[in-house]
Amino acid sequence: MRVTTKMLKNGYTGPGELDKEVAEFTEGKRNGLGISESVAGEYKDDKLHGYSISNITKNINRYEDGVIVEQLVTRYMNGDIWVGTDDVGILIRLDGTTSTVKPVYVENPVYIINQDKQFKRISMVDLKMREINFKGWYCPIYKANFSINPVGEICSGVCANIRHVSKFDPHWKTLDKLVLKENTMCKIKACFCDADLLQPKGQTEELYNYFNKHNQFDEHQLEELPVCTNDDEILAMGRGSMMMSEIHFHIGLRCNYDCAYCPGPVYDDTGKLQSGVHDNSSPHMTVEEFKHGLTLIDPHVPPKPNRRVYITGGEPTLNPKIKDLVQVCIDMGFEPRISTNGTGGEKKYRELLDMGVFLEFSFHVEFTIDKVIQKVTNLIKDYDPVKITVKCMSFEDTPFAQKVQHIIPKDKDIFYYPIYGRDIEHKYYYDRSEQEKEQAEVQFND
Repeated sequence: MRVTTKMLKNGYTGPGELDKEVAEFTEGKRNGLGISESVAGEYKDDKLHGYSISNITKNINRYEDGVIVEQLVTRYMNGDIWVGTDDVGILIRLDGTTSTVKPVYVENPVYIINQDKQFKRISMVDLKMREINFKGWYCPIYKANFSINPVGEICSGVCANIRHVSKFDPHWKTLDKLVLKENTMCKIKACFCDADLLQPKGQTEELYNYFNKHNQFDEHQLEELPVCTNDDEILAMGRGSMMMSEIHFHIGLRCNYDCAYCPGPVYDDTGKLQSGVHDNSSPHMTVEEFKHGLTLIDPHVPPKPNRRVYITGGEPTLNPKIKDLVQVCIDMGFEPRISTNGTGGEKKYRELLDMGVFLEFSFHVEFTIDKVIQKVTNLIKDYDPVKITVKCMSFEDTPFAQKVQHIIPKDKDIFYYPIYGRDIEHKYYYDRSEQEKEQAEVQFND
């Protein structure tokens, strides 16, 4: 039976169908069994309460008042499965071996070796909070990660540790060939971008080589390594010994947000752009310019499938040719990824996902409204969870983060980014009301 809003308001009791959902109702609320796109389980007073299975991760959980209190079957990214409670159970590894010790979960883990040359793992947030001074470390990022921006620069590392083309040189748009400057020493104190931190590096070349030689783990097989403690000195770090080569392509500054921690444009006396990440007026990059930029870097990165492009901005989905830019990436053998604030249309995101794009959504406390978070939730329910990354630009204990946790399906990982490790005291986290956020966005766009 199809259940209408009017029936629910009148306290309908019995089974019924809602949009993409079937459930049992008592007095207009879900009570009993129910199944939706994301979960099948037991409900009490309209909240999950009892046993459920996720249609996204296939985990089996026990809920109380809508909150997971126990995971009975947990599937890890490497294919391992834990069956049991937190205290008692069995780990069934993908290779058929077993263990009675449940792996400790570490969000967005990074490998490290400590002073005893033990391999351990640390979460990305905890790593950034250490504020390690990387200046002088051995870091051959010049041949791994590239960034290209509207100022006219082509750099190695999002950190721009090496500028192959600087803003004082002719713009990269005018070049016929890119010549790399080789440098293996970190010249910058702060390393705050995941892409840079995940590239192997060490305090010395010897430690870097030791890390790579003994780092024989698959990039997802981190769950059973010991967790890094405050007593561990980090001597070398990274994710995998064979990393994907990345190009972070800033296709323009135009953005419909004006976040306090994101720098606006700076121009010199002649009006030439010197720096900046966002504005609301810059011209869009053309398909021809985009293809030329990739063509310059193409000879310096490995062949398919070990190459990807992050299309970023500004807000890249504002570019009316975004699908054409993605097609250029695909034609050149790059895995396409887009970093977006989620304000693009749901139809556009579905078209991009259907093209094979990986979408990385960043939720920003000053501007992101509930409708944007719900839009991403709709996509998560319909697409491979690996294709969609959710980033919350705050610590996980802020009111804003808790709201994100409430809307995003509970079995979907949320990665927390406290302003790339710069904001230790939550000073940017003023959470406007929904109405204030909508008004602020309108005012900026005007």
